[in-house]
Amino acid sequence: LGATPAPELVRNALHSSTNLDFPLITEICDRLENAPGEVAESVRSLVVAFGDANPRVQLRALTISNELMYSPDAVKAFCRVSALRDSLKILRSIRGTQLGEVSDENMRMLANEVERVCVGAQQLAT
Repeated sequence: LGATPAPELVRNALHSSTNLDFPLITEICDRLENAPGEVAESVRSLVVAFGDANPRVQLRALTISNELMYSPDAVKAFCRVSALRDSLKILRSIRGTQLGEVSDENMRMLANEVERVCVGAQQLAT
């Protein structure tokens, strides 16, 4: 029996009713380090989740994405997703969700951080 593929771990983490905890995020990051072929699909799932109607899913996607900013392969994959900048622009100004102001502020901060890393990586590539 092999390890659970990273894209499946990501989808499960995004839509789970359980807490998104550090061991799960670490498992996703470790899996992607060991299976780089799964990075692009996992990143696409995260970017799609940025546009989800449920702010809890958006916050989970941003939390996982922020941890993936330490992976050069993941950063490259994020930079390749055309919808990334538009999705992050919306999330950088999010307010008034049912999660409350603290969570909204966390979402704005995480979206800014993901954008900062990706924009920096794109500038280095040119």
